[in-house]
Amino acid sequence: MQNRDAMNKEKENLEKLKETVELLKKERERLNKKTNDFIQAHRKDLNAVFEIKLKIRDVLEKNKKCIIRIKEIKKERNALNQRVTDINNDIAELKNQVGDASYENGKDSMLTELKNKISKLEWEIQTKPVSVRKEDQMQEQLSQLVNALKKTKEKTKHLRKIKRIKTKKNELKKEADEKHNELLEMSNKSEKIYATLIEYKEKRKEEEEKAKPLLENLELLKKTADNAHKKYTEYLDVLKREERSVRKEIEEKQAEEQHEEEQKIYKSFKSGEKLSLSDLMLIEKKLDEELDEGEKLVEKNK
Repeated sequence: MQNRDAMNKEKENLEKLKETVELLKKERERLNKKTNDFIQAHRKDLNAVFEIKLKIRDVLEKNKKCIIRIKEIKKERNALNQRVTDINNDIAELKNQVGDASYENGKDSMLTELKNKISKLEWEIQTKPVSVRKEDQMQEQLSQLVNALKKTKEKTKHLRKIKRIKTKKNELKKEADEKHNELLEMSNKSEKIYATLIEYKEKRKEEEEKAKPLLENLELLKKTADNAHKKYTEYLDVLKREERSVRKEIEEKQAEEQHEEEQKIYKSFKSGEKLSLSDLMLIEKKLDEELDEGEKLVEKNK
């Protein structure tokens, strides 16, 4: 009797808990609706803050890309300028090897003159009858002319190289100048972006000041709705635990009552009372167990 009363009490408490959960659910829905209605009613003013923040985000992204590009251009320009400096050093070294700067203008006539002198001297050595001493002098002179021609050719080679790398230097300087101009353009663009950013930040400050009371009310509504949701979920968890507990107790009680009923019917069967079909089906398992035990005993005593 006490168990049944306790079970009824638990069921009663469970029903009250269900009612509480339902009330909390409705309260949560009411507060959520109130929050959404507030947002809809003041959407224009609230959106003004949101929209200016989006604009600031876009400007910041543009400024970030601009700064990255400026760094890249500076790096590229500096690399080009360094290559120009290196080429200037190479030119200075080659000019030092060439020597007289005026040589460049008269190099062709000098080469022709040296070649003519060598040809003439070689012809004289081969054709003119001269003394041994004179021939030695002519051979020495020829050797000097050949060396002079060799050096002149080397200088000419250096001058050609100087001309080639000067052309390359001019190309690099042009490219470096283009990079510098691009850098100036990007710097101007960055300044304009920054000016826009300052303007938007001032605008955001104004809009936030205007929307401050609305945002405070919205924050309060959201907080209240969140608390209601939290309380609802907490009670819902309690309800689910209680339902599982009550369900388990009911199942255990039903199993206990069924067992008692089976025992009662089985005693009636053992005493020879006539049983209904439903009673026989209820104790069928018990009868099967007895038959199994009897068969095992017979098998054992064979």
